[in-house]
Amino acid sequence: SAASDVYKRQIFDCGDSDFFLEVNKNYHEALLKQGIDHDFITRPGNHDSQYWNNSIDYQILFFWKHFLKMKAL
Repeated sequence: SAASDVYKRQIFDCGDSDFFLEVNKNYHEALLKQGIDHDFITRPGNHDSQYWNNSIDYQILFFWKHFLKMKAL
């Protein structure tokens, strides 16, 4: 149902020099194969505060839109 799909939304964000990059790519591929809706973002950067300070704006936008959809249900 549309309501349950809203609860299943995921976002994950990884720098292209992050030591978790391959794990996140594999997870992304697994979600695609299962048809699970998600947002996977890869941008230049490491697994550090500089990356996350930039990333937070994307995360906030994602969750803002997510909560607006939930409110509309």
